[in-house]
Amino acid sequence: MCIRDRYGEQYAVALALMEDNKPVLGVLGCPELPDSFEDKDSKKGSVLIAVKGEGASMYSLHDDSVEKRISVSSKSDPKEAIFTESVAHTSKLNQDLASHLGVVKPPLRIDSQCKYAVVARGDSDVYLRFTTLEYKECIWDHAAGVIIVEEAGGKVTDFDGKELDFSKGRKLYENAGLVVANKALHEATMKTLETVDPLKRRA
Repeated sequence: MCIRDRYGEQYAVALALMEDNKPVLGVLGCPELPDSFEDKDSKKGSVLIAVKGEGASMYSLHDDSVEKRISVSSKSDPKEAIFTESVAHTSKLNQDLASHLGVVKPPLRIDSQCKYAVVARGDSDVYLRFTTLEYKECIWDHAAGVIIVEEAGGKVTDFDGKELDFSKGRKLYENAGLVVANKALHEATMKTLETVDPLKRRA
């Protein structure tokens, strides 16, 4: 599945191998993803690969002879977290959560499944995707990213803390919302979601 971002020209080619309805191998090709967001002259283009139980790695498109092991960030203080947001719009949910968590750093803005890539590499710390109880995500938009983040040491669940269920067909019919983060910040985010209640279950 190839997803193009018409604003920042970010796009990802995502492939996942499924066994028993769970991703066991994931590949994310991100041709426009900078090697570093801190260096304006940084070269672009990465391929991220993860195999269940074997960790996650990255190869540069301009030098594919070097394998670099990747991992999510080690941050545990929510105030220092960098949220991942879309280029074209600001998420009210991200704003609400950031306010409750006391986040002071600006978000990293990027689109497509590159959001999974930047969390897996530790460029950003938290990626939230808000969906209603009625709208359901397509499995191909998440399967590769999920295993790459998990093998990089992160955690991916829905807003109820459940793993994504890829067994129900083309869509994630059993899941609402998405939380992608390192394990410490995932826990903090889940606690804050109980307060913010984005699905309005207490309404």
